[in-house]
Amino acid sequence: MFGRISLERVKRAMTQPFTKIEQLNKYMVQHLYTLYDEYENAIEEGEDTDYIEGSIDTTQHYLIKSGVEFLDHTAYIEKVESQKWVKA
Repeated sequence: MFGRISLERVKRAMTQPFTKIEQLNKYMVQHLYTLYDEYENAIEEGEDTDYIEGSIDTTQHYLIKSGVEFLDHTAYIEKVESQKWVKA
């Protein structure tokens, strides 16, 4: 069904690999926050959110197991909505 992707192809497609666990932790937190945003957009569009909810749960699980602190969905949304956005 799906062809195998060679390791070399994957390495060419990615940016610099993580050399420290802190880099991976930061990436995973940012990924979680992106999922929160995608969830909010899906709700607004009336789309199914089951897949996103599962991804959020999985990412949170990995972060908890890694001992990484992160904002839950409600705290993240409140923080984003309270930000004062300015033009760059």
